[in-house]
Amino acid sequence: MTMISLHTAARLFILLAVAAGAAQAQTMPRGGRGEGGAQRPQQAPRGERPETRGSTAVTDPIAALERELPSLRLDLKLDGPQAALFDSFQRAVRDASEAARARLKQLMAFRLDDASTVSAASIVQAVADADQARAAAMAAVIARMDALYASFSADQRKMFDRRVMQSQREPLGNS
Repeated sequence: MTMISLHTAARLFILLAVAAGAAQAQTMPRGGRGEGGAQRPQQAPRGERPETRGSTAVTDPIAALERELPSLRLDLKLDGPQAALFDSFQRAVRDASEAARARLKQLMAFRLDDASTVSAASIVQAVADADQARAAAMAAVIARMDALYASFSADQRKMFDRRVMQSQREPLGNS
């Protein structure tokens, strides 16, 4: 693979992260209702800790990248201008990750609200607003990543590409 195609792969990863965030809310378990609408507790699959199941930190690609950044920063051995670009990129990743967490919190709040006080329109609008905020945050991630990536040496690019992919295959905090 050439450096151009590795960079394209990194950009594709960021775009897929936006799609994954949107898909996560659509596939979240509804909680299973028995007769009479009573809520049934969900059980985690065997071997899985219930506190990690369905959490943004486990399933969100940007949250996985966010956890990788502190050690990546050290390993890249950044110079002064690169450090400033990395700081900007890291803030953008943090903002995008926070947008995903805020969206999840809002969706969970809707599930806990009394159905008589929440309109369908308010739910759909809240989801649309959260998705727009996440998309804007991800656009900032891409712009800042492009500037940072352009400042890297060939070796730094290889490391950055490898570590971003590793953050998706083997996310920190999931063992």
